[in-house]
Parts: sequence; C-alpha cells; structure tokens
Amino acid sequence: MERDWKRGEVKEFSWRSQRNLLRAVFNAGCDFVGWICLTYPAEFPRDGVLVKGHLDEFLHELRREAPGVQYLWCMEFQERGAPHFHVLVSAWVSRVWVARTWFRIVDSGDAKHLRAGTKVQRVKSREGAGQEMAAVLKRYSAKKEQKLVPETFGRVGRFWGCSYGLVPKETVERSHEEGDGAWRALRKLLEHRGVTVGQARKGVQGGRKGYRVYGGSEAGRRVLEEL
Repeated sequence: MERDWKRGEVKEFSWRSQRNLLRAVFNAGCDFVGWICLTYPAEFPRDGVLVKGHLDEFLHELRREAPGVQYLWCMEFQERGAPHFHVLVSAWVSRVWVARTWFRIVDSGDAKHLRAGTKVQRVKSREGAGQEMAAVLKRYSAKKEQKLVPETFGRVGRFWGCSYGLVPKETVERSHEEGDGAWRALRKLLEHRGVTVGQARKGVQGGRKGYRVYGGSEAGRRVLEEL
C-alpha cells in the first residue's frame, strides 16, 4: 500500500529555478532537435523518488538508443496531480520507440496510455530551443497547479535537470549595452510571472563593466547578437 507522504521542502517550481532552466537551455553546448513529453496512465505514483527512478531509467535507455545524446528535462504536475516530464534532446528518436520504452518502464498495462501517453515533436529550429522553452514556461506560468507540489505527493526533488556536460564551462563576455538587451528580454518574461524588477535584478549577474553569460554555445551567442 502506498504511503501518504507529507510535503517536503520543495513546494513549487519557483521562478528562480525556471530562470536557471532557461539559462541552461540558452547556453547548452549543443543544438536541440526534439521535444519529448512523458505522462503517466490513470494510476500513477505519488513518490518523487519512484518517479525520478522511472525518468532515470528512460534517460539510460535514451543514451543507449542515441549514443552521445545531450538532454534537458523539466517536470510539471497535471491538474489531476500526476507528474509529467518534458525532455529536450539533441538527437532524434522515434515516437514509437519513446512510447514503447516509457510504457514498459512505468509498467502501464493501459493500451490507451501506450497510444497517447507520450509525444515527440521536432524543435522548430535548432537555435530556437531556448525561445521555445521560454514560451512554454510563459504559457503555463498562469497555471499555478502545474508548478505546485500536490499535498499527496512526497519527496519531489528537483524540477529540472540535464545531461553531464550540457553547459560548457567557458564563458562569453558581453558589453554593458549588449547585456541590457538580454536583460530587457528576460524582464518581459519575469514580469509576466508577476516578479518585480527589483526581485529579478537580485538574481542577474551584471554590473557597470558588463554582463557574463555562462556556457558559450552557438545558440547562446546568436541570441545575444540578435538582441
């Protein structure tokens, strides 16, 4: 019988965590080509450790299916309280493979879940993954239940993660004027979530001499060049 877990320390997918997620996407050292969505059937676990175990097994199978793949995942909660995952990937995998693999891992047994429990789509442009992730976060920012941890769900852990080495350690230096352009784009997204400019500035690195963007992927460079 499943234990009724009490809510742990992590209570929501905070705006700070979402900002760090976007930073990782924009500065990834690869081009994302696909977007995977993983959901649970009618019956679903309410223990974050078990759920993350399912995700870890899927990512292990993903690395076997597409050697060298880089990925970034984030977790949300549906209105019914079930967790589901979005995964950005740098290598294309088929919808059939994803559906069968996830169906087996979660031990679903529900034919409907096999047909409709997963989704795979191509990223519109290799360099647009960051903008697409930002758009997704903006769309569901108004749906508070997707970011809050349900009362019956325990040991939630992290809301997002990525493959080892996704974000290179080198940095890209930009002038103060260029940094202001990046700041204006980020501010629009934060203000949509109700975060004040003062709150947001506390979490942004920058100063009179310029701004620093971690990672230095081609996608990150071009985003800054176009602002």
